[in-house]
Amino acid sequence: MRQFKLFSMLLPILVLPMMASCGDDNDNEGAVPTKGKRITKIIEESQGSTSETLISYDEKGRIIEAKTITNSDNVTNGVYTKTYQYDKTTIILKEEVKDASNEQYPRTHTYTLSGGHIVKDTEIQNETPIYKHYEYDSNGNWVKYIDYIQFDNDPMYLHEGHIINWENGNLSSIEYLGSKIQYNYSVSPWIKGIIFDFPFTDPILFAEGFFGNTPKYLPSEFSYTKYNYNVVDGLVTKITKTVTDPYNDNYSYTSVVNYIWE
Repeated sequence: MRQFKLFSMLLPILVLPMMASCGDDNDNEGAVPTKGKRITKIIEESQGSTSETLISYDEKGRIIEAKTITNSDNVTNGVYTKTYQYDKTTIILKEEVKDASNEQYPRTHTYTLSGGHIVKDTEIQNETPIYKHYEYDSNGNWVKYIDYIQFDNDPMYLHEGHIINWENGNLSSIEYLGSKIQYNYSVSPWIKGIIFDFPFTDPILFAEGFFGNTPKYLPSEFSYTKYNYNVVDGLVTKITKTVTDPYNDNYSYTSVVNYIWE
């Protein structure tokens, strides 16, 4: 099942826009509204692989399940499922991959909330907890991230001291150990509820405002990936992603993501 392992590793890089709402404290007032519509299906085609994601919502408009079915030369009906349970002070996320011998799955995240923002994520893989901490500034911008595994009350840091920078209302860069990952932005406004996979966060919960403010605009480039958007009546209907190899200028590939709004 080595092919399925690769599939499950690639899943987090998907860009999945959809409508979500989680209450007044987490609404992104600066984003463009979606006129009451929300994404119910996302279809991505990339390098001979097709993935279809089905989205389910609760009565408050929050996403409670995202189920992705993938087919390719190496994977037939591969299923990756994320389910969400919401409470006033916690959110529980469960991730499962069907019929895959992948040591990462199943795994569970228990998110701790303070002031409507996630301040801690306790992730369980193979009965081993990984702790992640998030900090915010007075404006509600996410500004710092660390994670660690704890043995006998002694933390072993995995990513200590990531600094997240904001400029003109956009997440501009992430710094770690002297290196900086830069974001560039398009002229297309950030659409309320759209999901974009920023590092070290869950894309759905980031879109819902649980990681603080979202950017004012949709990113155009990040980490060797360029994004082009088709916007119809204020809704993103397609994203074309062009990915280049940082070690080989002659290699690149394109992924096309289409969205069904209802």
